[in-house]
Amino acid sequence: MKTFLISITTLLTISAHAQKVLPLHSNEARVSDGTYYKDLDNELSPYIGTWKGSWGDKTIYLELRKIKEPLTSKSGKTTYTDRIFGERKIVTANGSVIVDRITNFSQTDAEFFGPFTSWKDKKTKLLEFHPKDMCTAYVILDVNFLNAEKTKLSLSSKSDLLSLGSPTAFDEAKCSKVKDLRQGTNSAILNFPREIVLVKQ
Repeated sequence: MKTFLISITTLLTISAHAQKVLPLHSNEARVSDGTYYKDLDNELSPYIGTWKGSWGDKTIYLELRKIKEPLTSKSGKTTYTDRIFGERKIVTANGSVIVDRITNFSQTDAEFFGPFTSWKDKKTKLLEFHPKDMCTAYVILDVNFLNAEKTKLSLSSKSDLLSLGSPTAFDEAKCSKVKDLRQGTNSAILNFPREIVLVKQ
């Protein structure tokens, strides 16, 4: 009898702490602490992998991974969601590496993340690009698969740099690159083209 009661107590404890799993785009209003918005339909799978493209005399590599991202609300409640995180590597024609964030891929602070759905066009998917050492500036990139196999995609930016955070984000006293950033989406400054086609490797 004692063993039976211990088993029931253990089962109830496990059930109480079990993680609630919902589809990625669930609209459920009441969400408990620890809820996990999981990519149950493998919607994010086509993005995952290493992508390669040309930009002038440079080669760009973009590695995209599916990460289980924790999100904590102001009330302290933590939920989780599957998200695509990405890092880049840029190599010149002579083999010099200009940028390499793939080698030390950040699981928490990647330069690229998404995809998000455009509020203007529900069919359009977006990635946010947060170049490091660029204050809090970021760029919104349209993402489009170019073939049915989803092995070729385009990234393009129609907007200038946006400021994330406070109005002082572009404060010259706090960020040495403000003068450059005020020029808008300058590809040379960001070390990323305004438009590029990438092929999955």
